[in-house]
Amino acid sequence: MSTITMHQFVTPDGNIISWPKGRRPLYKEFRRGDVPQRAYLEIRSGGHVSWIWDPEVGPGISEEIFYGTGRRYECRCNLTSDEIATMTKEVAADVDAVIAGLDSTWDGRNRIGVLSAAALAAEVRICARLERWRHDTDQ
Repeated sequence: MSTITMHQFVTPDGNIISWPKGRRPLYKEFRRGDVPQRAYLEIRSGGHVSWIWDPEVGPGISEEIFYGTGRRYECRCNLTSDEIATMTKEVAADVDAVIAGLDSTWDGRNRIGVLSAAALAAEVRICARLERWRHDTDQ
């Protein structure tokens, strides 16, 4: 079993954003895979934030992301570690705002995620930055 070493960045509010070390740490292909796995910046319950590749083969999604109590923002899978570090610094304050403004409520069947107005605005900024990075660099 191999050990995965991680980079870590501490946001202004003290949240930790992590990502695996490596040349292209979010690039993952499974055997017989036609395309690489999708990659994301993910905020999970308890403020756990990381850059990850999707562990699901096919269209699977975790319950936390499905119900919105966790948040996921797609990014390019071929980002370098340096690009991830730069992007992390750019979105750190907005990640803090999403964590601070993410709550959950019972809808009669499930606990669903609810964002405050400030968290929603921060989420829009995160998506815009990641979208810019998706198109700014030649793949």
